[in-house]
Amino acid sequence: MENEPGLGRSVRAYGRYFHLGPQFVITIGVLALGGNWIDGRLDTQPWFLIVGFALGFGAAFYNLYQEVYGEKRGR
Repeated sequence: MENEPGLGRSVRAYGRYFHLGPQFVITIGVLALGGNWIDGRLDTQPWFLIVGFALGFGAAFYNLYQEVYGEKRGR
């Protein structure tokens, strides 16, 4: 498969990263919605929403970084 000519080779090379965009958005969304839900229960708006968003962004960015650069380090 390494010797595939043209477009097939580049699609295969980048195809393994297609899931990262939706995964990034879903991670942030789930943690932000969880924070919003906690805010509704505790009447602390918008603090847990902000914390959930920040944690979601951090976790999503960490996962993105590990996926892209982790393999170059031998992981």
